[in-house]
Amino acid sequence: MTPEIVELRIRAEKIGTVREVMQLLADFENAYNSIYVFIFFMEKLSIDKQRKLAPWEDKYFHWSRYLIERAMRQDYPYDLFTQELARHIDNIVPANERLTISKINIQSPGFWEFLGNINPLQQIRDFIKDLTYRNKQEKELGKLEILKKKIEILRDLGYREEEMRQFVITMIDKPLNELVKYLHNRQIEGVE
Repeated sequence: MTPEIVELRIRAEKIGTVREVMQLLADFENAYNSIYVFIFFMEKLSIDKQRKLAPWEDKYFHWSRYLIERAMRQDYPYDLFTQELARHIDNIVPANERLTISKINIQSPGFWEFLGNINPLQQIRDFIKDLTYRNKQEKELGKLEILKKKIEILRDLGYREEEMRQFVITMIDKPLNELVKYLHNRQIEGVE
């Protein structure tokens, strides 16, 4: 099945210094990759469960187990996790689904246009929209609805509540929350 590649335009009031731009792009790519991997693992676990495959029959078993175990540990530093994820990302995200920049407009107001898989970009889009338009209660409800089906897969596989919570924090919450600072400094103004 051909992946659905979409474009996401991020409005920006300012571009920033070279360091700020490099950090924005790194944090944006990390959020995209983390969400992509989360969705990939959840779909893979669901398919394997339906097909009643033993975990070791899966070619992704060893390194996916390695990453999942670290993501579920509260005592594992987040920056070490992101470094490990970056080392394995070429094995997970196919070249045609990696995040790319399709256009940049540096005028004021400017924008960034990113191309990538619809699922992670939709999550990032919804997160930024939530931060700019919704109140806190609506944000929490939206986040729970997005992750509800994915969490059920973990629950069905016997993971404990605190493990599932930590996994979601590491793979979804922390990468998305890294983008909040760019809303505050106006490198991200909203989405189109």
